[in-house]
Amino acid sequence: MPRQTTANKQVLTNYWRSIWGNAVKHNLKASWIKSEQTRISNVKAMEHSPITTEQVCRLIAKTLNRKAPEPDGINNFLIKRFTATLSYLAHYFNQFMEDAEKIPDFLVRGITYLLPKSQDCEDPSKYRPITCLCTIYKIYTACIAEKIYRHLETNKLLAE
Repeated sequence: MPRQTTANKQVLTNYWRSIWGNAVKHNLKASWIKSEQTRISNVKAMEHSPITTEQVCRLIAKTLNRKAPEPDGINNFLIKRFTATLSYLAHYFNQFMEDAEKIPDFLVRGITYLLPKSQDCEDPSKYRPITCLCTIYKIYTACIAEKIYRHLETNKLLAE
């Protein structure tokens, strides 16, 4: 079996930096933006509702036990067993929603792995980036996503 070679680290870094490191300029005067603004002009703003311990419990229960715990080392199985901490998580999640500056840096940092999409491992465009985030951050964002989804569904803002 032929030996698989991988892309040079600097080539990979330069390729992905060119994608992730450049600001993107969008056309803020696109016609579809105006039509969407008109379409949703009567929709009420999403009301703030706190994250509850029950919501945290329900969302944790849906998680897979042995999902990758990078980089915090905490997997879902452990969080499910430490039920005494769930009310504290809800408390801190609400603080984070009020002031994003309160989110600790370690919570939002991830480890990105580049997985080859094909046998051509020398071409940096043939890799798929996967970022593993802290388990607690995943739970926090799941709580927010659930609230946003409910608002979108209620106001019929999701495309069919």
